[in-house]
Amino acid sequence: MIILISRLSYPILSRSRLTISVIRNKNSILKRCHGLISSKFVLSAVEAAIARVEPAKLISKAVNTKQGRLIVSGIRHEKMTFDLTKYDKIYMVGAGKASVPMAVGLVEALQLGRAKSLKVSGSIITPYGTSKKIPDIDVIEAGHPLPDSNGIKGTKKIVNILRRAKPSDLIFVLLSGGGSALLSLPIRGITLDDKRHVTQSLLASGASIQDLNVVRMHLSQVKGGKLIRFSPPSTTFLTLIISDVIGDEIQTIASGPTYPNHSSFIDAKRILSKYDIWDVDNLHLKRIRKVIANGIKLETNDRPRKTPECYRNTEYAIIGNNATACIAASQYLKSKKIDTLVLGSHFDGDAAKHGKWLSMLANGMRSLSFPFAIVLGGETTVRLNKEGNNGIGGRNQEAALHALLSLDISPGQDVSICCVGTDGVDGNSTAAGALVTTTTVSHDKPNIMEDLRRRLENHDSSTAFKMLGSQIITGKTLTNVNDLNVICRLTNGNSD
Repeated sequence: MIILISRLSYPILSRSRLTISVIRNKNSILKRCHGLISSKFVLSAVEAAIARVEPAKLISKAVNTKQGRLIVSGIRHEKMTFDLTKYDKIYMVGAGKASVPMAVGLVEALQLGRAKSLKVSGSIITPYGTSKKIPDIDVIEAGHPLPDSNGIKGTKKIVNILRRAKPSDLIFVLLSGGGSALLSLPIRGITLDDKRHVTQSLLASGASIQDLNVVRMHLSQVKGGKLIRFSPPSTTFLTLIISDVIGDEIQTIASGPTYPNHSSFIDAKRILSKYDIWDVDNLHLKRIRKVIANGIKLETNDRPRKTPECYRNTEYAIIGNNATACIAASQYLKSKKIDTLVLGSHFDGDAAKHGKWLSMLANGMRSLSFPFAIVLGGETTVRLNKEGNNGIGGRNQEAALHALLSLDISPGQDVSICCVGTDGVDGNSTAAGALVTTTTVSHDKPNIMEDLRRRLENHDSSTAFKMLGSQIITGKTLTNVNDLNVICRLTNGNSD
């Protein structure tokens, strides 16, 4: 088969229309920093990091076509080549916060346009408010972090596409953070409300994304490698991934819809018990307990067949992750002649403890040569008050507020700490995170400090930082590689 390759010329696919948002309130934040140069460096480093993980750019770097061949490279040294002349059709499916710009970037990278000799079509699911028109691709908006009926509708569309696929077709699966909630099709015996309830319970209990997604896998018809079951065994799948999971575990990212599930129903029960959810007496948990108990009895029925036919033609490439963003932030800071240490992308656990630890790092930097910066990433959790009385906030602002209250540096020092979610959304707030400096609040004003502590008790960190003028507002960035922390300490009078 001869494939005609032509360049795209559709205005709707212009990358400028999908540019990652910068910090919208950067100038107003800096005005409140009273001339601290470190704040400018920290915020600019965050912008450099988010720009580096812009999905269309990541796709462009990872996917290339040459003389009818598709060449794909991943950040973990994955490299694979596909002969496009072997395929009759190309399908594009996926779900996640980055699915729209990933699809745009992939269509551009393939340079297929409207070539009549090769049909390109598909369906992707994206959070509300992030859709764009893409020729021949259905874009469905759905709920996140809690699944909704639109997610089920979009998932059924994807399933129908896979059912129509033939062994002679190539299927791209585009996965990114948020895919677990968006790609939703409950197994028999479980309702959508049941899944929403258990998801909300796990989130409120501070469950890790790994634990949350293990439970999701066992309550789904598509997660945990089950999505592949809907196509003929020899169909070629290529999964392109932007990782929002510490350790980049493919089976955990978007709950691994194309990757074999190595967990069990027993694991799902153990996790629900761990967070004191398993024995909760309501109809939602009653149905979930029944399904999981039956699954334990028939464990092998839950896992995709690990036969050569099932996964023989399935490939995976991670094209961006938290380390990608951390490296970009570090490179920016080093370009400003600031010695920078990247501590890694594996930080998790309780947001409160993490915030206090960040302040300890900032306090301890006084013994280092200036200027100096630290960059790190990961994803912490917040355990909400079971009795309610929870305010507005998220893990980044919660960590930042704990850092602020623990900071032991005089106002004369030029020090800034930033905690930000690369997706632009921190918890149930409209902020991406917050900036903390030695001038954010005066520690000699007990009334303000006491008010901040009360807000922490009610997990109302976003309200606190809005009052202080230190929220970081980006809007939805259309990407997600977990969270980014930047600490910068300068000598007095250091300038750009």
